[in-house]
Amino acid sequence: MRPGALFVLWVVAASIVSCHVGPKPPPTTGAGSNQARSVAAPASAESRAKQGAHPRPTNALRRDAAAPPPSRAAVPIELPHDIDPGRPVTLAVPEDREVHVIHGEASTARAIVYLHGVCGDIRAIRSWAKAVSPFATLIALHGDEPCGDPSRFRWSPDIIAIDRRIRRAVDVVAQSRGGHLEAAELAIFGYSQGATRASALARELPDRYTRVVLGGSPSTPSVTNLSKTKAVVVIGGQYEAKDHMGDGVEALKRAGKRVAYFELPRASHGQYGPEAEPVLARAFAFLFE
Repeated sequence: MRPGALFVLWVVAASIVSCHVGPKPPPTTGAGSNQARSVAAPASAESRAKQGAHPRPTNALRRDAAAPPPSRAAVPIELPHDIDPGRPVTLAVPEDREVHVIHGEASTARAIVYLHGVCGDIRAIRSWAKAVSPFATLIALHGDEPCGDPSRFRWSPDIIAIDRRIRRAVDVVAQSRGGHLEAAELAIFGYSQGATRASALARELPDRYTRVVLGGSPSTPSVTNLSKTKAVVVIGGQYEAKDHMGDGVEALKRAGKRVAYFELPRASHGQYGPEAEPVLARAFAFLFE
């Protein structure tokens, strides 16, 4: 082929290639290349903040803004103005004898019922009144059978009748506290003869009398009677016969029960002694732990 024809063919081929490929873009290097990429992609919140722009809220921030405010703390319970925790008072019970009461603090709605010893002085509870009020309201009933002294009583063996009297007394005390008293589940504290009745109540009505204190118990604490209790406290005086109490405590421990023994220094049977308040405070702390 002649040189002139070859030149014409080369010109035609070059024109076809330039039409399909187009002009080559100018090269970009260094910062110019990074800037081109940043324009193509959305700027981050951090970069916008650095540039003085307001970042759009993320999904997490939007969820926080829409979340409800945290719940307010529970409003503290306020007892009626005439309730003075730790101070012994008496309350009338319809169709029954008055009850002696040591009101618990506003922080507790628990109740513990006290059954005194045979012809015992119900006012003995005053020696440890301040020990019980941080833990529960104490409700002390008179026995249902009179002794020779018109102010002293003993307990009949009628456990169901005793329970009915306790229910009425608890209702009265609950009303006096503006309803701030747990009535369905009670602790029971019996001293001497009262301890035998407390043990029997725990046996016959275990869902109601779940925590038991046996003070100066004349008989060995019974595993059978106390098998369903949540906690048991046994209290003895330093100068009274108490080996049988210790035997009962050990038997309850072997049965897997939660039980503890507390001793009243310089106290005989029928006495709480000079250190009743600190000893009973420890006993109640264990009972309601």
